[in-house]
Amino acid sequence: MFRKCDEDNKFSLKIDLDNQIISGSDIEDLSFDIDPYRKKALLKGLDEIGQTLEDIDLISDFEQKHKKTFPWLF
Repeated sequence: MFRKCDEDNKFSLKIDLDNQIISGSDIEDLSFDIDPYRKKALLKGLDEIGQTLEDIDLISDFEQKHKKTFPWLF
């Protein structure tokens, strides 16, 4: 692919993250692996903070239970 890009300035690539396929002009489709957690983040446009905020309800529940179980810590 890199050689093709160097040789042909009209060469283009398409990355299909949902189906995990890279396709381009004059090349065979290539499949690729990606960690499911990273794939979800990329598809949703989330950074690490955004990923954490996805679980804000679970975090809040944990904090409330933790305060009840260990009130002297707060």
